[in-house]
Amino acid sequence: MCIRDRKKVDAMLEKERERREKEKKMNEQVIALFGSPEIQMAFARHEKQLKYVFQYYLENIDLDVRIPYTMDHLQYKGFMVFAAQFNLFPGILSTEQIGLAYRSVSLDKKLVDKIPVGLSYDDFLQVLFRIAVKGSRIFNQVQRRFAADRKADGGSVEAFVKEEKKNAGEAIVNEDQASDVNYEENAVDKTKTDEYTNLGDTNVGTLEGLLLYLNLPEERKALIDRLRELKAANSKLSAAKMRKDLKLKLDGPAKNPEPRDVSVEKKAPAPAKPNREPPRRNEPPPKAQQEEEPLEAVDVQELKKEPAPKSEDIIGPDGKKENWKITENE
Repeated sequence: MCIRDRKKVDAMLEKERERREKEKKMNEQVIALFGSPEIQMAFARHEKQLKYVFQYYLENIDLDVRIPYTMDHLQYKGFMVFAAQFNLFPGILSTEQIGLAYRSVSLDKKLVDKIPVGLSYDDFLQVLFRIAVKGSRIFNQVQRRFAADRKADGGSVEAFVKEEKKNAGEAIVNEDQASDVNYEENAVDKTKTDEYTNLGDTNVGTLEGLLLYLNLPEERKALIDRLRELKAANSKLSAAKMRKDLKLKLDGPAKNPEPRDVSVEKKAPAPAKPNREPPRRNEPPPKAQQEEEPLEAVDVQELKKEPAPKSEDIIGPDGKKENWKITENE
């Protein structure tokens, strides 16, 4: 390796080291705030609903039976289905932001016997808290608007969020874009930093805003109905995603056609139009209309016996009689 290449490699390694160090310090700050008594008490006030939601997505997600998942940990697919059905993406964050939060919580977990790492209940709460930090601008507004409104439902809160994002000039992601998500694997870029620039704006009110946005009823039957409604509302989106994935598996990725060099392409000649003009008098019909017959030998003596045509029988192209002199070849 030459000196120049060695310097490039060293610069890349130093940049990656600085990125990891920055992410590590930020991660420590997030964990410290997550473990604060105020935040833990807020989660404790909604423990019954949150544990039921965690168990629901733990048990109601179809996973590959060939992989020995741990039955008490929520896998990536289950968490992403939860986030999609509660419209944490694309309603609040992008899939990348949520994927980074999931990665930060599961990154230091040890892989045992190649069993995929999932989330314990406490990990689930920490990812929720990280989502609250990332979406603190919206969740703080939700808390101020709906904290005193006990009659507010999920629909009104979600409509409020859409309006706030629209007023702030943020793009609203449509369902077609939201369906294009990899639920099976956390495919976020490994070089991406999990940013928490809004950490200073985060407090217990931010978390309360997130919980208001989730709209988890305290009554068990109402909570079950809420989860069923979310599942039904997202079934069309999930079906579209499954059809798209199945088509991709069967057909393979779409291939871009090779560009054609139109400069050398020749247009096919246009078909000749049939001659619709009537044939002139004493003119043979067009060749296309003549029937092909085999040629026969001609007897010259027989031709001499035929009387020569008279001059008055010769008609010119203009239809007038012409006085031609007819001579016989001897």
